[in-house]
Amino acid sequence: MLSNKYIKKFNEDGFLHLKNFFSEKFILEIRKYILDKYIDGTKEYYVSNSDLLSDQYLKKIILNDNLIELFKNILGENIVYFGESCWTCSHGKTNPMAYHTDNSDRDNFGKDWEVENYPIVRFAFYLQDHSRQGGGPLIGLKSHKNYIKNLYLRVLFRETLGPIMGRYKYIPYKIGDLLIWNLRTTHAGDGLKFKFSNFPISKRLNKYIPDFLISRCKEERFLINGNFASESFYLDKYINYLKTRTYQVSRWNNMTLDEDTINELAKKNVKYKDVSKNIKQDIIEKKIDFNDLHLNHKDYK
Repeated sequence: MLSNKYIKKFNEDGFLHLKNFFSEKFILEIRKYILDKYIDGTKEYYVSNSDLLSDQYLKKIILNDNLIELFKNILGENIVYFGESCWTCSHGKTNPMAYHTDNSDRDNFGKDWEVENYPIVRFAFYLQDHSRQGGGPLIGLKSHKNYIKNLYLRVLFRETLGPIMGRYKYIPYKIGDLLIWNLRTTHAGDGLKFKFSNFPISKRLNKYIPDFLISRCKEERFLINGNFASESFYLDKYINYLKTRTYQVSRWNNMTLDEDTINELAKKNVKYKDVSKNIKQDIIEKKIDFNDLHLNHKDYK
């Protein structure tokens, strides 16, 4: 049970870093499973082609009682799973991600920013330690409530003023920890830091820092993430936005859920919103053309 203190902190800061949420055994078993089943060493980057619930072993993540209870504490009793979750694995030199938000109105002050508590929340955890090496997350505290409309001022705050003020941080993630954030929260899931401090290094800043000062991930880097939500106009808007993104339409199209899995969700009082079924039908009827979808973010109108 998440205390009111932590719920308030999440709503104020836009994220929570929950230490020792999972056991180390749970994390290392998942890592070994993905390595053995999916990683053949022929590529530098791997990503699941479907959601976690479609894998008979990895579905235990989405069905985890503690995770579900956590989201009910944050979002209310009536939470929704809509098929957005995945794992990724990268090899070689860690290339940092750019700061971004996950909601549909990323680069414009749209409807997403008008509600007090945006009702879609992401969880993420890594399958290796990032407290002693880079490759962990960068997070902007309270960034979910403060959309800076001017692009240049937004970049300036994210890259320099925010870190100096302690508002943008590198999170020293340890095995078993869990991160959750509001989809409006600015972050970079694959961040860097200095070797002798946790001062965050983003994709832009990385260009100006000598490599010998930068701490990078030195092993296969695994990340697990997914979303839960509450039913709302904002969820429908977000799903419509995801229907313009190549990666998520592909995952929905590849989903294979059996009735037992859907019933397990129902027993835990989690509503399953079957976007996958509609996507598959739209592809059959040629209402979706993959050539019209976007690999990268474009503002959703």
